[in-house]
Amino acid sequence: MRDHQVCDASNATTDGLHALKKLPSRLESFKRNRFIQQEAQNNEHLIYIEEGWVAGASVLPTGCRQLVGLYLPGEIAGIDDLFQNKATETLTAIGEVHVRLYDVAVIRRALLEDQILSLAFLQISTLNTFKAKLQMTSIGRTPAAARLAGLIVGVATRLGCSPSAKTFTFDKFVTQETIADMTGLTPIHVNRTLRHLSESGLIERSGTSLTILDLPALHDASLLTDYRRAVTRRIESGEEPLG
Repeated sequence: MRDHQVCDASNATTDGLHALKKLPSRLESFKRNRFIQQEAQNNEHLIYIEEGWVAGASVLPTGCRQLVGLYLPGEIAGIDDLFQNKATETLTAIGEVHVRLYDVAVIRRALLEDQILSLAFLQISTLNTFKAKLQMTSIGRTPAAARLAGLIVGVATRLGCSPSAKTFTFDKFVTQETIADMTGLTPIHVNRTLRHLSESGLIERSGTSLTILDLPALHDASLLTDYRRAVTRRIESGEEPLG
């Protein structure tokens, strides 16, 4: 199984994830729309995604659901909650999902004893924070087409799509309702925007599958490149990060 979070991190993260797989765990399967974990329940497990996609969501004070994360095969859910008593997000299976559950108490002890594992988790947690900032910036500051383009490009990259590739196909992409939850748009607006991207020759849809027809152009449409450059400049100069 490929570790997709490794695509964004260093060799230390790779070694850390190899160390994680040596710890005791159990494999469980969940059908579509079944809860793997619920917000505010006792925090008992770190969750490694073996197969399938998992949505992470929080309930807003208004009672509405806001999707805060999308976990793909080879990624870990629950790192940011490791030292919390309660889970801070609800994890739901998108389609059939197979996950590996690690006891939180075992992970906590291992982090105290294994510096490589600790470094790996720190890097992944930092990366999660950066992804959350990108999502927040996308929702607050970019038009609908850029939000959807950024989501599609981001997921393709995490699934191992080469930066030099021209096309990439998802056999089964997330539903328009899930996209709406992630981007802060209505399902109707999502449908209209996907149609616009399709008519522009950037993507092609067929049933539940989605194909990127022009990855460089879709990346440009996402408007993420300039933001990432701005973040990098601020980090290198020691300035406050972008809000």
